[in-house]
Amino acid sequence: MRKLLFLLLATSLIAGACGEDSTQRKFADTKPTTTDSIRELYDQADSLYDQGKYGQAKENMKRAYASFELLKVKDADIRVIHLRMLCYIAIAMKEIPNAIAYANELTAHSVKEEDGAFALSVIGRVYQEKGDLDKAIGYFEKSLAIDLKTLEPDDPDLAYTCVNLGSAHDLKGKYDKAISYYEKSLAIAIKVLGSEHLNIGYTYANLASAHELKGDYDKAIKLLKKSLAIMLKKLGSRHLEVASAYQSLGKVYAKKGDKPKAKAFLLKARAIFVKKLGPKHPDRKRTQALIDKLK
Repeated sequence: MRKLLFLLLATSLIAGACGEDSTQRKFADTKPTTTDSIRELYDQADSLYDQGKYGQAKENMKRAYASFELLKVKDADIRVIHLRMLCYIAIAMKEIPNAIAYANELTAHSVKEEDGAFALSVIGRVYQEKGDLDKAIGYFEKSLAIDLKTLEPDDPDLAYTCVNLGSAHDLKGKYDKAISYYEKSLAIAIKVLGSEHLNIGYTYANLASAHELKGDYDKAIKLLKKSLAIMLKKLGSRHLEVASAYQSLGKVYAKKGDKPKAKAFLLKARAIFVKKLGPKHPDRKRTQALIDKLK
């Protein structure tokens, strides 16, 4: 079952938004190919996405979709699957104009009502990025209404809409509402994806953040440790997402007043940031500032 999605932007918001990776662009080095080879490229991109290797996933999907466009007979459902994956990757890489462009094309080729819900979610994501949380929540709620009408109770798209609503309420400081939506998303995602999927780790981290901001540090730490365990298993001990998880744990332990544990986790985060990003990177400096505050 495919992940959990976003969607598109209103015409007034998408004018001129098509970036360098617009699906309108054809790749000169792409040759006509078979549906099997296109599927192989898609599967590779899917796997790379799950590993957090978004840049490599992006390159595979660009090749897959460009090749798909050269087929004489194009399956409408396959097009939708490709465009959804392209949106996932663009959002993960914070390439909002590209996500808008891919989602806009998806709307033009949609064949199911839930594609409209996906579009509303993308609009919500854009407003959230712009800081207009009330509008974002409005679009997410419209998306949820369609999802509840058209999807099964354990559909991944429903889980993703709940994550979006949780995130927006979290940013508004409505932590109880955020926690409620995150927990609904988590229940669906565990059922569909299994308890050790990387998306589960991210949802645990979202839940932890809401509990931290609410002042429930013990609950936040418990959830962050669950998130960290999944990330270590799926991404390896030197991944930047793991560094961020260490940093989050360090920050919560510091708020709790446990300086030794806070420092231990922050030092682990700093070591990864230095190795991966260099000693002058802002993430390394931010982590060092947190360590200095413990003295």
